[in-house]
Amino acid sequence: SGAGAMLAAEMVARFVYPSWAPRTGRVTKFWQYDETYGWAHKPGERGRFDSFGFETAVRINSHGYRGPERVFERRPGVRRAIVLGDSFVWGFGVEEEQTFENLLEQSLPSKTEIINLGVSGYSTDQELLVYRNHGRKYQSDLVVLVVATNDVAMNVLPVAYLVYGKPVFRRAGGQLVVTNQPVPQTPLLERTVVGLAAQSYVLNQLNRVREQWSVSNALARAPSVAESVDTGAAGNPPARTFPQTEAEQLTVDLIAQIGREAEADGARFLVMLVDRIYAGGKFSAALAERGLQVLSLDDVMAGHE
Repeated sequence: SGAGAMLAAEMVARFVYPSWAPRTGRVTKFWQYDETYGWAHKPGERGRFDSFGFETAVRINSHGYRGPERVFERRPGVRRAIVLGDSFVWGFGVEEEQTFENLLEQSLPSKTEIINLGVSGYSTDQELLVYRNHGRKYQSDLVVLVVATNDVAMNVLPVAYLVYGKPVFRRAGGQLVVTNQPVPQTPLLERTVVGLAAQSYVLNQLNRVREQWSVSNALARAPSVAESVDTGAAGNPPARTFPQTEAEQLTVDLIAQIGREAEADGARFLVMLVDRIYAGGKFSAALAERGLQVLSLDDVMAGHE
């Protein structure tokens, strides 16, 4: 009876709720287990990424990132920027030529390279490791870090998307120390079960609800989206409202660490806030206190589709 009810619910969902279709699972065919990051692209992989409402071509270069081949060595007279981030940077749902890195490169004067180092699902901790292991080898003039809302909650989790282990940084003696490495690989049976379940419309939608709850729970003590200012008691400085939680503090520390390392390598550093990130103004202010340059795309794009 239970199996029959599940089957009936699945059939109804596929006809009535097409938006419940699996979306992110199919991008994992370009991934492989990686003991440093948890997962990484398969170098040289080619294929089609089809999901609800789109189908795009994907090519992974020999360094393991989406786009054309890019050598580490600089070409004389050519300016270069690298972009770190998750699916916003990788280009989820768009063709390679439609990614913002490619559009930006085409819009700038010649002799400018914008290099895509985004990986879907990554959070700030993995992006710090990407910069250390690959990003700095490009000897770029500018390092851009794209930060989305879910990065904050993900930075304190050792497992992403139920089956993908990932590194986690902890503060120790005033330093950020990476833990959960080598990243444990989830057993094959568990990966197989989750992979099969990921084909279900109903289970996918239930998992989205679960993930939203998980993020909300991790950010339960986050300040309100409203940009109110705490005045504090008379004669006292305003009470700090961001960062408050461990996840928020760790995220700010990770961003600042990437900035320090980029600047030590001779590059400028820019943080881009996207995805209607909560407490955006406070987030920007906290980063500015660290001397970081911040661009909120939500502010730039307000009122535009």
